[in-house]
Amino acid sequence: MGGAVTVDTAQLREGAEVLSEASDDRPTTETTASDLGSAVAGKAFEKFEQYWPPSRSLLTSSVVAITRALQAAADTHERRDAQDATAFQAVDRAI
Repeated sequence: MGGAVTVDTAQLREGAEVLSEASDDRPTTETTASDLGSAVAGKAFEKFEQYWPPSRSLLTSSVVAITRALQAAADTHERRDAQDATAFQAVDRAI
C-alpha cells in the first residue's frame, strides 16, 4: 500500500486569495504618448496600447480561472476527505 497523501487546503485557499487580490482592478493613469518625451517612445507606447487591452483581458480571465480552480480543489478535497472518513467509520474492521 502507498504512503499517506496530504493536501494543505489552507495553502490552496491562500494561493487563491493572493491571485484574487492580484487580479483586482488597478487604477489606471492617463498617460499619453506625448507625455513620454520622444517620438520613438511615443510610437512604442501607442503600439503597446493597441495590443495590451486584449492581452490584459486574457491574463485576467486566466488568473480568475486558476483562482476558482484552487478554491474548487480545496473544497473538493475537504468534502471527499470528510466523506471518506465517514465511510471508513461506518465499516466494521478486523483490526
